[in-house]
Amino acid sequence: AIDNDCDGAVDEGQDCDCRGQLRGEQVYLFCTEALRWTEAREACQDREIDLVVINDEDELNWLRQTGSAVRQGSWWIGLSDRDDEGEFAWVDGTPVEYDNWNGGEPNDWGDGEDCTEFRTDNGGWNDLRCRERRFFICEG
Repeated sequence: AIDNDCDGAVDEGQDCDCRGQLRGEQVYLFCTEALRWTEAREACQDREIDLVVINDEDELNWLRQTGSAVRQGSWWIGLSDRDDEGEFAWVDGTPVEYDNWNGGEPNDWGDGEDCTEFRTDNGGWNDLRCRERRFFICEG
């Protein structure tokens, strides 16, 4: 059940930078083109979806396992404090009721870390400058 050409339909046989996976009713795209956070969000929105919102530990564990199978590393998720420093918010407005910050995070290290990545090795979250390039996960 892979969306090889990123159009939302499964198993059509063409390669792209995003691998689609189904989990229940949700479609997730694991995109391995390293983009800045805003570019990643635009790439998701171009597909009429958005960066992933992580609601609980089960979803995080599934994302970690599935993301690791696609490519190990750091992935942008749809959480930032770009609008209000220190107040992290999901891109869809969902309240932040679950988080998995690494120890000491978020820390706005060096001033200006407003976007959130998660790592497939430990599942931990880190705030990072939005201009950094990371893989990204879309959800719709």
